[in-house]
Amino acid sequence: MTHPPAMQGTDAWEDAAWATVSLPLPPAELFRFVQDVERLFRLNPYLRIESWSEEPGPFQPGKRFRLECLNEMSGVRAALMLTLGEASTGLGYSLRYDRGLKGATEVMVEPADGASRLTIKDAYHIPDEAGREERLKEVDRSLVPWAASVHAYVRGLHRWSWFLPYRWYKERFWLPMTPPQRRITRLIVWTTLLEFVVFLFVFAIYWLEGQRT
Repeated sequence: MTHPPAMQGTDAWEDAAWATVSLPLPPAELFRFVQDVERLFRLNPYLRIESWSEEPGPFQPGKRFRLECLNEMSGVRAALMLTLGEASTGLGYSLRYDRGLKGATEVMVEPADGASRLTIKDAYHIPDEAGREERLKEVDRSLVPWAASVHAYVRGLHRWSWFLPYRWYKERFWLPMTPPQRRITRLIVWTTLLEFVVFLFVFAIYWLEGQRT
């Protein structure tokens, strides 16, 4: 962890970690994408969302979201209230947590060579010495896989934008799944494809043998 400047609208955070990815979208379009906070959090491949709700109204500072989840990487289960705030700089926003070691998550969008750069930053309080080791288990180590998952999802939508069933599958079927359900589905799909390839291989052998006789 390093010590970046504090996020606007929060306390002076002692520690922070972040991950950055480049995406093939204009900054304004990428910012619209990340304003769907539920979708963004569901893209974390290690966050099992058990309940999500948000206050009605426009996307503006003060809006609140309620999240109940299990972080599969740390084993921490939490019920949190997230409050929307401004980003420290540029295009983005922050989400402040009402409890826990993690104080806030900041989402920032920047232009980058005709595309965009997305940074997700988690800010933490330094725990007291009493119970320090136990509290450090709350550190979210899924940040890099989360950014990588957002990268893969956005690039997939961008690449297959012409194929409407792909977007429907990803947004209506795949995204609401829990991480274990996605892994099981992926295993079933790859197993089915492998079985189909083996079937074609066996069929080709029989067909070639038939041609020789």
